[in-house]
Amino acid sequence: MPERLLWPRKGLLVAHRKGLIQKRKLRIFISNTFNPAKPDAEDGEGTVASWELRVEGRLLEDTAVSKYEATKQKRKFSSFFKSLVIELDKDLYGPDNHLVEPPQFKLDPRLARMLGIHTQTRPIFETQRMKFSEIPQRLHALLMPPEPIIINHVISVDPNDQKKTACYDIDVEVDDTLKTQMNSFLLSTASQQEIAGLDNKIHETIETINQLKTQREFMLSFARDPQGFINDWLQSQCRDLKTMTDVVANPEEERRAEFYFQPWAQEAVCRYFYSKKGPLRAGLTRTALTNNYEGARPGLLAHVPGINTVCLGSGASRTKHFRRSSRRRVALYIMAPKKVCIIGSGNWGSAIAKIVGANTGKLDVFDTTVNMWVFEETVNGRKLTEIINTDHENVKYLPGHKLPPNIVAVPEVKDAVKGADILIFVIPHQFINRICDTIREHIKKDAVGMSLIKGVDEGPEGLKLISDVIREKLGITMTVLMGANIANEVAEEKFCETTIGCKNKEWGPILKQLMQTVNFRVTVVEEADVVEICGALKNIVAVGAGFCDGLGFGDNTKAAVIRLGLMEMIAFARIFCTAGPVSPVTFLESCGVADLITTCYGGRNRKIAEAFAKTGKTIEELEKEMLNGQKLQGPATAAEVNHILKKKGLVDKFPLFNAVNQICFHGHPVKEFISCLQNHPEHM
Repeated sequence: MPERLLWPRKGLLVAHRKGLIQKRKLRIFISNTFNPAKPDAEDGEGTVASWELRVEGRLLEDTAVSKYEATKQKRKFSSFFKSLVIELDKDLYGPDNHLVEPPQFKLDPRLARMLGIHTQTRPIFETQRMKFSEIPQRLHALLMPPEPIIINHVISVDPNDQKKTACYDIDVEVDDTLKTQMNSFLLSTASQQEIAGLDNKIHETIETINQLKTQREFMLSFARDPQGFINDWLQSQCRDLKTMTDVVANPEEERRAEFYFQPWAQEAVCRYFYSKKGPLRAGLTRTALTNNYEGARPGLLAHVPGINTVCLGSGASRTKHFRRSSRRRVALYIMAPKKVCIIGSGNWGSAIAKIVGANTGKLDVFDTTVNMWVFEETVNGRKLTEIINTDHENVKYLPGHKLPPNIVAVPEVKDAVKGADILIFVIPHQFINRICDTIREHIKKDAVGMSLIKGVDEGPEGLKLISDVIREKLGITMTVLMGANIANEVAEEKFCETTIGCKNKEWGPILKQLMQTVNFRVTVVEEADVVEICGALKNIVAVGAGFCDGLGFGDNTKAAVIRLGLMEMIAFARIFCTAGPVSPVTFLESCGVADLITTCYGGRNRKIAEAFAKTGKTIEELEKEMLNGQKLQGPATAAEVNHILKKKGLVDKFPLFNAVNQICFHGHPVKEFISCLQNHPEHM
């Protein structure tokens, strides 16, 4: 079906490449006037007989002419011909009249075959080498005049025939006006977005139809013969259990309800559903339904549309071999979909909202409604939350990009986080303490946080990661997401990669499912601390790269900044990431080298630092002028890192980090950054 839906678009593109030519009727009107001779007069000279030939024409309109063609400027009749040759009767006028050399040519067949071919062209010119000055002469020899259109017309000198006009219709080739319309249509970004939107709606409609068809078939089969349906289902479950447990039992016994009220049944069915659904469903414990009845069939609700997963209650035996003993009660739990909340709505937060909103809208494991906390502002006389909820666009921080309709802007952060299972933090790190204090009493105790914040904080013993700050403030499990992700490019759905740092193996696949799309590919690693350190420190290096651009240095210098910055990032991580070993491989993920390169060439830290070096304005002034009210992460992180290094007495080991801090906050000249590179310990 998807391939069939693409055929019309492929046909449109092929037709546009080939070009559309149509034949139309060109109507030519030929008439003449005759002026008889006048004898010599007394007061002047006489005149000889003469005639004038008038040739007019127009392109006949198609009866089904489009509105576009009707309003289009008409082509002049003379545009269809480069020259008009009149050949008079030689017996009457003599052989002096001849064809005018036409300026328009048609290609020699050999030259026509040569076009588009880049090999074996020399034999056509019959020479191995050719001077540039000879090219026009040799090409001229391969050009011939087009075939003439011959119209036989008699010029009448009878005064009675002067008002008569001869009419001739000839076929001419003209460009189809559809080609012009297609060209403007295919080059229009709005049209492309409209086509993509319609394609998505078609796919969603087909998918919905298939789901409804499956549900209808299920309901019909159950309604026609409930007893037979349940018996068939029991036989199927019986075969699966035999395959899992290698137990051969009496089928008649397995048909009875009492057979499943045994200790081994719980663990067997739990393992069955775990193998079917995978780790994404594990760990959800909200009780939705508890049934204690004699005729229960384990896992029956798993086949009912609308119920995600059913697993049997706790207390199952963990022995290697299943035991059959006395009857026991069975509790049924339905795993509820996870609710997601995004805390922050800036440029990066809104770009992430596009991805999260799209994924939660189509995956059953997540609640379809996603709350996004928006700091209330007034834009053009309207509240920003009102604009987002009505127009589905963050016109201030991500203009031109539509947010999914299931993204709900909430002005109060404590209201946004209520009931959320996953909290995505994407705010400037300077505000994280105040936000955590506000939401502490309003979040679920078993919620999981994901930090997209690129920065560090200062603790009593030195470095404190933002994820650690959130974990201590809220008492929840924390993960991080960092990578080479420029917000606008992510919103435009240009391909990129990112890295999730998650120490919990059960949550890693769930968060990957929440974030990953065709153009936003996710890798999950366990070294969450290293991932977060990379995301913070690369902003300092990007400020240094901006200094180089502002001073007019080239790519060689910037490459040195990136290399030396990466060395300091690795050294810093090895000193302060004490939770586990620091593997250099993690720096090769998107959160490491890739993010560093992207930020040093395209991030806002580089952009502001370049302006800082050129204009001499303060960082605060440039933030207001160039970032539309958003905060820069690099300089603030450099100050915090410098303070941490001073406590450890390690400032001299990180000269690049120290130079950025000194230039941004202590009045040192920008040129001093180049001296830092020249005297870096790596070169000594």
